[in-house]
Amino acid sequence: MIHKSSRNVRVRAGSEVLLCTLRGRFRDEKTGRSPVVVGDRVTVEPCGEGEAVLEEILPRKTEIRRARALRRGGRLRPGKAPAEELVVASNVDQVLIVMASCAPPPRWALIDRVLISTAWEKVEGAICLNKWDQVEDEDEVREDLEECLGVYEDLGYGCFRLSALGRTGMETLFAWLKDKVTVFSGHSGVGKSTLINALCPDLDIQTSHVNRVTGKGRHTTTAATLYELPGGGCLIDTPGYREYGLSNIESAQLSRYYSEFSEHLSLCRFGNCLHLDEPGCKVIEAVEKGAISDLRYQNYLQILSAQ
Repeated sequence: MIHKSSRNVRVRAGSEVLLCTLRGRFRDEKTGRSPVVVGDRVTVEPCGEGEAVLEEILPRKTEIRRARALRRGGRLRPGKAPAEELVVASNVDQVLIVMASCAPPPRWALIDRVLISTAWEKVEGAICLNKWDQVEDEDEVREDLEECLGVYEDLGYGCFRLSALGRTGMETLFAWLKDKVTVFSGHSGVGKSTLINALCPDLDIQTSHVNRVTGKGRHTTTAATLYELPGGGCLIDTPGYREYGLSNIESAQLSRYYSEFSEHLSLCRFGNCLHLDEPGCKVIEAVEKGAISDLRYQNYLQILSAQ
């Protein structure tokens, strides 16, 4: 499936794209939502020229999920039910976290949230800093960004520095995307739509600018859509978001998704150590000695406080 709206989905069948209606069993009686998501493999029954009825959703090999209905900072409102978990795409190989180098600047804790989610789903995650041309002459800003990206590169994550508007630095990203199904994930205003237009020149996806008053982006993508890449592979564009909730990971499990913590976890004095201020915490000792990046540790604390 390549696109989903409130009532219909578009499905690629060979070289043809069919507009498919959904049977009642594919719609939740309470919410009216359908469980079908972009990336699903489905069976359909043709019912006219260019039209069909969706009959079955085939088993998924992977799912990309995020929680919504969170307060600012990721916290749930006291006394409220847990955040609703949404499947935003399926059958994907990897996730590209698109952030801007500036205007708005990268949100590293948000990057960690997405990377934790991809690790939980067992798909590869990478980071793309767009608008790199805007910091090339800002030595201090660029050096800070390079230092942060270096932390992730040392951990084995792919990191791409590019300018989608200037179409520079795109070659290595093209190679990474080739023959894979990739979800583009990121908050509003980072240039996701501009990047997709650069990767797929035949498209003309609507773009917008960051609000000068709030510093936040405006949503231009309202529904997930799958696009075929000219050199092979597909990308799935998802709507931008303000926050990225993790509803499937308990506080006690969070540290397991920080690979640089792993060799220290079993050495902590307490088996249930959350690595906050507990005596004998070897993770904290490793941070103090520089063996664990303070950037990542502060991200961990921020995410933990919102669990």
